[in-house]
Amino acid sequence: MDILSVIENNIITIVGILIPTIIAIILYLKGRKVKKPIYFLKTFDIASRDKDIPKLKLIYEDRPIETLSITRIAILNDGNETIDCQDVAKKDPLRIEISKNFKILDADFHYIRTPANDFSLETIENQNNIKINFDYIDGREGCIIQVIHDGAKSDDISVAGSIKGAGEIVQRDINKNEEYSTSDIIFKVVLISIFGFVVITLLQIINYYNLSYWLILLIVPIGIILVITLVLIEKLIKFYKDHIYFYELKM
Repeated sequence: MDILSVIENNIITIVGILIPTIIAIILYLKGRKVKKPIYFLKTFDIASRDKDIPKLKLIYEDRPIETLSITRIAILNDGNETIDCQDVAKKDPLRIEISKNFKILDADFHYIRTPANDFSLETIENQNNIKINFDYIDGREGCIIQVIHDGAKSDDISVAGSIKGAGEIVQRDINKNEEYSTSDIIFKVVLISIFGFVVITLLQIINYYNLSYWLILLIVPIGIILVITLVLIEKLIKFYKDHIYFYELKM
């Protein structure tokens, strides 16, 4: 018994299993609640003391420094479930840290998307950290914090802290926004599987009925349709991830 016969004899069963399965997967992915705290940053070198000119001094508020930099840090909830202030781990609060060799000189908000989030900053003097407080952060909401410090590289500064049900806040490389979620991959796998199923079925039909193989050209328009569908899905994915790009523009 060939594949075509199996399909013909069990088409109702196959469809009856396939469609509910796909619908269940889509509904699960759509309805799944996720807290996803992330951050990304950019550092701008403002000034550096030239050691070849010993009389030249770089001073910030009466404090001599070797380098002056500004780092803008975007912090947001990349998930679809609200992060509440009570979700922050008490022993691992959300905070901005800098390497031991450097010091945070000043910090303030550069941009806040939703004022009702009630973001605020609190200096932890003995640790040279800046604690980030808030009331809540809904999905795709967040803020951009501007930090003035005497570090020279983006690696000198970071964000730490843990959220209940989400774990530690994760740094995202804004130069790698092509990353996809599990749901993105599943959608593509489903489409490619359907395309493969259609191709195999067509070949079986051509072989079973001894049809002319020029009919294999039917695969070409089907392939074009698949490519167009994938492109549309790419655009849909980009639409849902444009909030990342939104914060980038504000940096």
